[in-house]
Amino acid sequence: MSDGRLSALFPSFPRLASNQPVFVEASPHGDELMTQAAPQVSCQQALAIAQQEYGLTGQMALLQGERDVNFCLTVTPDERYMLKVINAAEPAEVSDFQTALLLHLALRAPELPVPRIRPTTAGLAETSVEIDGVLLRVRLVSYLAGMPQYLTSPSTALMPQLGGSLAQLDSALHGFMHPAANRSLLWDISRAEQVRPYLDFVSEPQQYQHLQRVFDRYDSHVAPELTTLRRQVIHNDLNPHNVLVDGTSPTRATGIIDFGDAVFAPLICEVATALAYQIGDGADLLEQVVPFIAAYHQHRPLTSAEIALLPDLIATRMALTLTIAQWRASRYPDNREYLLRNVPRCWHSLQRIATYSHAQFVTRLQQVCPENVR
Repeated sequence: MSDGRLSALFPSFPRLASNQPVFVEASPHGDELMTQAAPQVSCQQALAIAQQEYGLTGQMALLQGERDVNFCLTVTPDERYMLKVINAAEPAEVSDFQTALLLHLALRAPELPVPRIRPTTAGLAETSVEIDGVLLRVRLVSYLAGMPQYLTSPSTALMPQLGGSLAQLDSALHGFMHPAANRSLLWDISRAEQVRPYLDFVSEPQQYQHLQRVFDRYDSHVAPELTTLRRQVIHNDLNPHNVLVDGTSPTRATGIIDFGDAVFAPLICEVATALAYQIGDGADLLEQVVPFIAAYHQHRPLTSAEIALLPDLIATRMALTLTIAQWRASRYPDNREYLLRNVPRCWHSLQRIATYSHAQFVTRLQQVCPENVR
């Protein structure tokens, strides 16, 4: 790491002349970011960054991550932060988009349990450091207490709060614009056609054929309708690894983390992404879906057209998960176990929802999303 401070890059963008965003194209399909390994940074180097850039010291521990390298800095038992060293393949404007989003939430919705940016000693929201000859961007945010939802048993009681929290988050993001928000991202359901070529990495024939059918239906029935629906910046990744719950009372959500997949997309894709991880294993596969969508609708009413697309959008999100995970695992065999961690459950859930008629699925959702709330 260089011994002197490097200038932080926090570009300012022109004020928009209308309510429509001016977009930049950032990394076609996101392929480069998805295929470049996370930066190689040691805990000692991370601690040096914290001391040099933020004037903080303490215990540094490595956290899991796919594209970036993340650390937990414990200054005192009551003061902890997450230090993120961002993948060099991520365009500067995309990193700035995520930083601007967090700053927006701090002003618009300070009560939401999301990470808060800790500025550098120079007052910068982001900085850049050189590690082993590579210039890397760095962000420090508050470390939210709680247990990841995936470590707890499925809880129907958690769903109303989780659905309501996501709706409040989306309400706070409504109207937020940034030039990089419309980036091309493989995890964007509304761009699912980008992922279809990676089906060749799905080796199991039955799964391959099922995924082909999901993508076929997306092309014929979903994509044309999505163009007519409202769009905004969304979190786009409310999975059980990004939801924190109270360790002593796992029916209470304590945080929503990881805005790395945030994107400007149809609002209903936000809901579909979240629900793709809430398909139950019991007799009623919608046991968790129904209270989630009811709470979301109460805070951020959905239209009939949006609700009608949910079953197919949920299936498409699952298809993205299965396809992208297996493609990436083929590229990074050393990280195969981590990259494939969600595949068995996702495949099981996709098979389950295929047994549920589309009309029945939509009817269940419409019953808890009354017209008079819209």
